[in-house]
Amino acid sequence: MPKTKKLSQQEALKQLLENNVTLQDKTTDILTEVKHLVKRIDKLLDLFEGAADFLKLEKPEKLASHKSPENDDALTKKLDAIIDSNRQLARSLAVLGRQVPPAGAPAPRR
Repeated sequence: MPKTKKLSQQEALKQLLENNVTLQDKTTDILTEVKHLVKRIDKLLDLFEGAADFLKLEKPEKLASHKSPENDDALTKKLDAIIDSNRQLARSLAVLGRQVPPAGAPAPRR
Protein backbone atom coordinates (compact mmCIF):
# COMPACT_ATOMS: atom_id res chain seq x y z
CA MET A 1 0.00 0.00 0.00
CA PRO A 2 1.57 3.35 -1.00
CA LYS A 3 2.30 5.82 1.73
CA THR A 4 0.25 8.98 1.53
CA LYS A 5 1.40 12.27 2.87
CA LYS A 6 -1.00 13.58 5.46
CA LEU A 7 -1.87 17.21 4.94
CA SER A 8 -2.82 19.50 7.70
CA GLN A 9 -6.32 20.91 7.54
CA GLN A 10 -4.97 24.30 6.48
CA GLU A 11 -2.80 22.78 3.73
CA ALA A 12 -5.72 20.71 2.50
CA LEU A 13 -7.92 23.80 2.41
CA LYS A 14 -5.24 25.72 0.52
CA GLN A 15 -4.91 22.88 -2.01
CA LEU A 16 -8.68 22.71 -2.39
CA LEU A 17 -8.88 26.44 -3.05
CA GLU A 18 -6.09 26.25 -5.63
CA ASN A 19 -7.83 23.37 -7.37
CA ASN A 20 -11.11 25.28 -7.34
CA VAL A 21 -9.49 28.34 -8.92
CA THR A 22 -7.85 26.17 -11.58
CA LEU A 23 -11.19 24.48 -12.27
CA GLN A 24 -12.91 27.85 -12.61
CA ASP A 25 -10.22 29.02 -15.04
CA LYS A 26 -10.69 25.91 -17.17
CA THR A 27 -14.47 26.26 -17.02
CA THR A 28 -14.17 29.85 -18.19
CA ASP A 29 -11.93 28.74 -21.05
CA ILE A 30 -14.43 26.08 -22.09
CA LEU A 31 -17.35 28.50 -21.93
CA THR A 32 -15.44 31.00 -24.05
CA GLU A 33 -14.71 28.33 -26.65
CA VAL A 34 -18.33 27.16 -26.63
CA LYS A 35 -19.49 30.75 -27.15
CA HIS A 36 -17.09 31.04 -30.10
CA LEU A 37 -18.37 27.74 -31.49
CA VAL A 38 -21.98 28.90 -31.17
CA LYS A 39 -21.16 32.06 -33.13
CA ARG A 40 -19.57 29.98 -35.88
CA ILE A 41 -22.57 27.66 -36.00
CA ASP A 42 -24.86 30.69 -36.25
CA LYS A 43 -22.86 31.93 -39.23
CA LEU A 44 -23.10 28.48 -40.82
CA LEU A 45 -26.87 28.45 -40.31
CA ASP A 46 -27.11 31.90 -41.88
CA LEU A 47 -25.19 30.55 -44.86
CA PHE A 48 -27.56 27.60 -45.21
CA GLU A 49 -30.60 29.85 -44.88
CA GLY A 50 -29.22 32.13 -47.57
CA ALA A 51 -28.61 29.16 -49.84
CA ALA A 52 -32.14 27.91 -49.23
CA ASP A 53 -33.55 31.33 -50.05
CA PHE A 54 -31.47 31.43 -53.22
CA LEU A 55 -32.75 28.01 -54.28
CA LYS A 56 -36.33 29.13 -53.68
CA LEU A 57 -35.79 32.07 -56.05
CA GLU A 58 -34.20 29.98 -58.83
CA LYS A 59 -36.46 28.54 -61.48
CA PRO A 60 -36.79 24.75 -61.14
CA GLU A 61 -35.87 24.10 -64.79
CA LYS A 62 -32.68 26.15 -64.40
CA LEU A 63 -31.67 24.10 -61.36
CA ALA A 64 -32.47 20.83 -63.18
CA SER A 65 -30.10 21.74 -66.03
CA HIS A 66 -27.10 21.56 -63.65
CA LYS A 67 -27.80 17.97 -62.61
CA SER A 68 -25.62 15.08 -63.60
CA PRO A 69 -25.08 11.67 -62.00
CA GLU A 70 -21.42 12.43 -61.27
CA ASN A 71 -22.30 15.67 -59.54
CA ASP A 72 -25.05 13.93 -57.55
CA ASP A 73 -22.68 11.23 -56.29
CA ALA A 74 -19.99 13.71 -55.31
CA LEU A 75 -22.51 15.98 -53.65
CA THR A 76 -24.10 13.08 -51.80
CA LYS A 77 -20.72 11.98 -50.43
CA LYS A 78 -19.89 15.52 -49.31
CA LEU A 79 -23.29 15.97 -47.67
CA ASP A 80 -22.96 12.61 -45.90
CA ALA A 81 -19.56 13.70 -44.54
CA ILE A 82 -21.03 17.01 -43.33
CA ILE A 83 -23.98 15.23 -41.71
CA ASP A 84 -21.62 12.84 -39.89
CA SER A 85 -19.51 15.78 -38.72
CA ASN A 86 -22.61 17.60 -37.49
CA ARG A 87 -23.77 14.52 -35.59
CA GLN A 88 -20.39 14.19 -33.87
CA LEU A 89 -20.41 17.91 -33.07
CA ALA A 90 -23.93 17.67 -31.63
CA ARG A 91 -22.93 14.70 -29.45
CA SER A 92 -19.85 16.54 -28.21
CA LEU A 93 -21.82 19.66 -27.40
CA ALA A 94 -24.42 17.62 -25.56
CA VAL A 95 -21.74 15.94 -23.43
CA LEU A 96 -20.07 19.28 -22.81
CA GLY A 97 -23.38 20.86 -21.87
CA ARG A 98 -23.99 18.19 -19.26
CA GLN A 99 -20.52 18.62 -17.76
CA VAL A 100 -20.25 22.41 -17.63
CA PRO A 101 -22.41 24.13 -15.01
CA PRO A 102 -24.25 27.29 -16.06
CA ALA A 103 -22.32 30.52 -15.65
CA GLY A 104 -22.62 31.90 -12.15
CA ALA A 105 -23.80 28.60 -10.67
CA PRO A 106 -22.00 27.47 -7.52
CA ALA A 107 -19.57 24.60 -7.92
CA PRO A 108 -21.07 21.24 -6.88
CA ARG A 109 -19.95 19.91 -3.50
CA ARG A 110 -18.41 16.48 -3.29
